[in-house]
Amino acid sequence: NVRLEPDPDSKIITSVPMGAILAVSYQKGEWYMAERPKNDQGITITGYLHMSDVEVVSGVAPQQQKTVAPPPPPTQTQTQSPPPPPPGYGSTPKKGGFKVMGGVSLANVGYPSDADVTDKPSYRMGFIAGLGYEFQLAPSFAIEVDGLYHQKGFKYEEKSADFDTKLVMKVDQVSVPIMVKYIFPGSTAFYLAGGFEVAFVLSSKADVTETIYVDGAVDSEEKTSTDVKEFTSSTDYGAVFGAGFVLPMGISKLVIDGRYYLGMANMLDFGEEAASSDDWVRSRAIVVMLGLAF
Repeated sequence: NVRLEPDPDSKIITSVPMGAILAVSYQKGEWYMAERPKNDQGITITGYLHMSDVEVVSGVAPQQQKTVAPPPPPTQTQTQSPPPPPPGYGSTPKKGGFKVMGGVSLANVGYPSDADVTDKPSYRMGFIAGLGYEFQLAPSFAIEVDGLYHQKGFKYEEKSADFDTKLVMKVDQVSVPIMVKYIFPGSTAFYLAGGFEVAFVLSSKADVTETIYVDGAVDSEEKTSTDVKEFTSSTDYGAVFGAGFVLPMGISKLVIDGRYYLGMANMLDFGEEAASSDDWVRSRAIVVMLGLAF
């Protein structure tokens, strides 16, 4: 501001843009007498500027000193906040609700520690699929109840120089696992689960392939499929342990689930006959599923 007199209370007669260069006639105390360049009408305005508002250019004679208004203060670069993430991404996934799942099951059987079993069976690959519902109890705790179609069983093979016998035991069940889940907070929720399973046997079949060799070549091959449900327990039960991830996908979530089924019931049913420890067979299964939760 250019004032009429060298006094902070004096009338302001004009203003000078920041960075303008002015001719200084003389200095009076803390004030400079400065001339503003001619305007469009050819009029020159002379007034006083306080020394705190100007910067004296060095190397100029006092009678020709020029003052410049201080340069504008450096502007601070304002960082722009990133745009908000799309719905369901980068936020804690919604917990609870229905889910649809499907995957593969590697099933086998286990024997008691004192069982006299030398040839152990191998895993049978099957299918598992169904629905589930998660009841949220707290931000990090939930109970999940599922209804699944689960193909269990095992494979067994006996070989010799003259014959080869392959057995595929197929036990199809309706499985109802009930698990308590601990859900770690985060955008990609990781969870641990544990509980128990009750399963109902739908069918039990033994598929046998017998191959006879003569002089190292296949002489004959016979395949049979026998219904053995009457020798299979109608129900199965045991413990279930698992873990998984929940990945938000807008209004739904992708679920990656892994489980281990540890059967505790004897899958062989001999009626009133007492079964020896060698006849105790318990189901086992390793399961990996993908699903969508809503």
